[in-house]
Amino acid sequence: MQISARNKRQSMQKKLFGYMFILAIVLLLIFAAFLFLFGRFSTTEDKISDILSLQIEFFDREMTSYYNDITLRGAQLSEKAAQLTEQYLNSENTDFGVVQNSSLHINALEERYIDLLKNELLKASCSGAFILINASQTGESGSKAGVYLNQDLFGTTDKETMLLYRGNVKAAINKGIMPHRKWHLEFDTGVFPNFEEVLSDTAEPIEKAAHICNIITLPGTSERVMLVALPIRGAEGSVYGICGFEVNESVFKSAHAQPSTLPHITCIFSRSDDKEINIKEGLSCGAKNGYFLAPKDSLKIKPLKKGLVALKNEYGAYIGMTRNTTLYSENTPYSITVMMPYADYSGLETKNTVQLILIILILGFAVLSLSLYFSKRFILPIKKSLDKIKQSEKTYSDESQSGIMEIDDLFAFLAGKDNEYQKIFDEHSEKNESLQSEIERIRTENKRLMKEHKNIIIQDDYDHFCSGLRSLTPKERTIFDLYLEGKTVPEILQIAEVKESTLKYHNGNIYSKLGVSSKKQLLNFAALYAQEK
Repeated sequence: MQISARNKRQSMQKKLFGYMFILAIVLLLIFAAFLFLFGRFSTTEDKISDILSLQIEFFDREMTSYYNDITLRGAQLSEKAAQLTEQYLNSENTDFGVVQNSSLHINALEERYIDLLKNELLKASCSGAFILINASQTGESGSKAGVYLNQDLFGTTDKETMLLYRGNVKAAINKGIMPHRKWHLEFDTGVFPNFEEVLSDTAEPIEKAAHICNIITLPGTSERVMLVALPIRGAEGSVYGICGFEVNESVFKSAHAQPSTLPHITCIFSRSDDKEINIKEGLSCGAKNGYFLAPKDSLKIKPLKKGLVALKNEYGAYIGMTRNTTLYSENTPYSITVMMPYADYSGLETKNTVQLILIILILGFAVLSLSLYFSKRFILPIKKSLDKIKQSEKTYSDESQSGIMEIDDLFAFLAGKDNEYQKIFDEHSEKNESLQSEIERIRTENKRLMKEHKNIIIQDDYDHFCSGLRSLTPKERTIFDLYLEGKTVPEILQIAEVKESTLKYHNGNIYSKLGVSSKKQLLNFAALYAQEK
């Protein structure tokens, strides 16, 4: 079934609307392509990757700076503790072997260590400081003398909040430091991490001998702590013990909360492992403006795209980044991890998808509305001009100007053509009137001539002709009519379907019945007869 040309036609407004709509879509696609090429149009994965990259970089720098600072302070503490020990030994004219089994000497050294640790702890951003010497008052196996000072969980450094966890309690009280509720006189090296390893480290300079020890829970408390420990070396290579600083888990969470746009971010400082994040061997913190729940167990690592990793255990799933960090001592490799709950990541994906759909709908509506508006605005003056032309007797005039140059030029062209056609029509009308007048004149003249011709013809012969017409047979009448129509003999033979001899026979009968002697006379009488009719 063919579609008619009328049905195929479209209005100018619809075509213009279609062209404008296509142009707008093309421009939007080009704009989107530029945004994509220059990284302005990104997926949730890209955005999270960028945020976590900055987050892990900042956290890495903070941890590196923090632990390197503790290492350097620990090295200073080690040197001062060695000097203080040797000054005491020199003043007592004795050696460290004598001190190892003397309560008097140990108490005297601990009293000096309290002042040193208090001053160093006031300068360090740590929750505790300790000096553990290779000596014992009790003589028990694994028991070592020394001083261990704590400060409160909020990181304040006032002396009222400083507590003695291990050491000479009488000397501490005299200096305004109260004993910890779980105070003991000496250390148990069985629960003190890496004691022998730190004590025997001979790396030079002393900073290279620093160890970040395994995380422990302080005996008698629920406080998880990470210790940074260094050996205390004498001038002649003797080793008096170890010293260092404590980083409490609660203080770590408070002091290292990260500025972040992700409210539930978790940052972890732990021992390096390519396959999992060992939560028990690390400390964690969250965002300053949010909250976080530290994972309860180790997290398995699964690499993803864009540098991201999936982190999962039986309690939950996370999306994050992890990388090794370089500390000053390099004795123990550590890693930095930043991550967010997978539920938050999924929520952001959903939010971004909804936003993208809304943007597309809004842009689509804007494109449709603007295309419709501008197509109407462009076509309206043309339609008004056409309506004026239809309603006006004047075909084209200044009143029908559309204000659009091309359309007005078309109107002017059509107006010129219209004038040309009108002139041609007028000329033909004049010629037609002249022809009609000439036809009427010829008709009048013909009537006059016929009348004169009739007067010339013998009336009796004409009367005989008229009466003879009624006596003609049908075949003869047919042949007679063909003669009147001006047919030639060959044409009559073909039309009447007769032979030439038969035609001659009929001609003779016709002439005889009509009283004529020639074809010319026959035609003259026939013309007169037709004129009368």
